Amino acid sequence: MGEQNEDQEHVVEPARPPLTAARAREMTVGLREVMDDVRRSVAVLAARGS
Repeated sequence: MGEQNEDQEHVVEPARPPLTAARAREMTVGLREVMDDVRRSVAVLAARGS
């Protein structure tokens, strides 16, 4: 009891495939859209607080 198989001690998650340039561009566009939404929301909240 209490003993672990040596294989269990060194569990490694599978590596993610490398990020392609096209996928990086898609992610960047998505992040920019989300940031624009945040900026608009902040502007609306700031206007309401005045």
